[in-house]
Amino acid sequence: MVTIRADEISNIIRERIEQYNREVKILNTGTVLQVG
Repeated sequence: MVTIRADEISNIIRERIEQYNREVKILNTGTVLQVG
């Protein structure tokens, strides 16, 4: 059975959040001209 330590989980979550923040910054450019 594979054991996963809490610090490993924390590191994985932290990396995912950092990647998500980078993606948001990249995608959060431009102007919405019309909705609907």
